[in-house]
Amino acid sequence: MAWLWVILSATLFVYLLQQLLGPNNWKKLPPGPRGLPILGHFHLLGKNPHVDLCNLARKHGPVMGLRFGPVPAVVVMKRGEEKGSEDFVDTMMAIMESGKAAFEFDRRHIKAMLLDLLITGTDTSATAIEWAMSELMKHPTVMKKLQQELELVVGLDQMVDESHLNKLEYLDCVVKEALRLHPVVPLLIPHESMEDCELQERFIGSEIDLRGRHFELIPFGSGRRGCPGLQLGLTVVKLLVAQLAHCFEWELPIGMKPDDIDMSEHFGLVTARAKHLMAIPRYGLHVT
Repeated sequence: MAWLWVILSATLFVYLLQQLLGPNNWKKLPPGPRGLPILGHFHLLGKNPHVDLCNLARKHGPVMGLRFGPVPAVVVMKRGEEKGSEDFVDTMMAIMESGKAAFEFDRRHIKAMLLDLLITGTDTSATAIEWAMSELMKHPTVMKKLQQELELVVGLDQMVDESHLNKLEYLDCVVKEALRLHPVVPLLIPHESMEDCELQERFIGSEIDLRGRHFELIPFGSGRRGCPGLQLGLTVVKLLVAQLAHCFEWELPIGMKPDDIDMSEHFGLVTARAKHLMAIPRYGLHVT
């Protein structure tokens, strides 16, 4: 039993030392759940931290004071707006032209960073597309409405291309709802549904945009911390979801119903499906 008392004494000592020598602003943190010595609030987070944080916010409010080990943190459910007219490339070019960088920085470095954005954007776009198709397969009436819009706007004698996207209002609603339900990087902004609604229909006739101007829906972040690949990623997701819904009629494996689709998440830097979506395509266009 002696070793147990040693461990308890050491834990208590470190905790008291932490409280005495820690930053003064710890006491200014907003209210939050009770933490543990040393660990802080790590014990409250499971395999899906974004879901756990949402549940904590329902109990303790949208602004919470948490501690991850010895590090204090303020978790905010919605962030304030930051305005700016320059994009990522503009900023990088301005730094290069100013000559004020503390290290060598030229066009080669800007190209390398843009290449990184393209590569990392591939995984997030693929994940967003799979979630959107999962929701469409789980809600056949929504899939049917989307296909009807595509047939009306595009027709069945050609494929959807980028020029059609601005005319596809229901597609815009589908993508918005998919990103609201399944943000690819959920810890960017923890979220919760404030009231019951019909899937996809919430955005019909709404001016809510997901480019960072309306904080009811900011899957790409906003302001200076927003995703620099927003336009490219959003275009890719919309175009591929539209082409998949337009070119094919989709069926589930034999004996499987829409309610049987497993929507479990696998948490990571990118929150993907725990199991890949299985569906059977049947080509439906009449392109000659």
